[in-house]
Amino acid sequence: MRSKPSSAFTLIELLVVISIIALLIAILLPALGAARRSAQSVQCASNQRQMGIATLAFESEHDGHIPIAGKIWQRTPAQITQMSYDGSGNPMTLPALLADYMGLGFDTSTTLKIEQQQQDLSIMAPFLCPRQEQVPDSALYLEFVAVSYKGPRSAISFGLNEAVFGQEAGTLRVAGNINRVRDSSKTMLFGDAQPRNQPPLTADWVTYPNASGSSGDKDTLKTRYDSGYTAFDLDRHDGSMNITFLDGHNESLQPESFDDVYLSKGIK
Repeated sequence: MRSKPSSAFTLIELLVVISIIALLIAILLPALGAARRSAQSVQCASNQRQMGIATLAFESEHDGHIPIAGKIWQRTPAQITQMSYDGSGNPMTLPALLADYMGLGFDTSTTLKIEQQQQDLSIMAPFLCPRQEQVPDSALYLEFVAVSYKGPRSAISFGLNEAVFGQEAGTLRVAGNINRVRDSSKTMLFGDAQPRNQPPLTADWVTYPNASGSSGDKDTLKTRYDSGYTAFDLDRHDGSMNITFLDGHNESLQPESFDDVYLSKGIK
């Protein structure tokens, strides 16, 4: 009596199938990884753009002024009128000021509550880049030097153009008055940045400052890059850097294009 032919796979057939599956995985994994990195870069740019739109929304309600951030050497009536205050009477940080325009619903009743929210990664997601491996948790975005006041610490993935947001003796900075900026389409607001709380750096906030002295009115992102400034983060997006400009648009740029990204260049 003849036996029925077996319908089961032979060992050789199973090994062939397994080999084909392994080969397909080896082919597809890099493509899937590249697609994931691309999606994360797009999300990073979208988050930056949202911050830029919120900054411009703030400006439209504050007579041509964006929030003050970075290093501020004195309090003046013009600066105070463009800022909100928490329950302690202190001026608020950049993320707290932009939160309402980004639909985040910050509780700004006390400095402590602002700091707690600014270190909550789920709340701060719009201020973060999904490709940043280590999110800095000690970035300071406001320092009134004359009164020794530093704003609450914040988790954030991006640096700011201190020539536009800040004010410091010996530098060309406009303290948020964008009416002094000649070309908003080339002037940087935000860009990818590494935390500045590691040696040899001593400042805790993440900024792209323009140079002090007479050269300050010529600064572009390239002059900072060529000077060896270490806040640049070009590894995050494979040699490119997401940058949001004062007119609200966002670009992914490489160092050879940095000369067209203004810090203090063109400020009146």
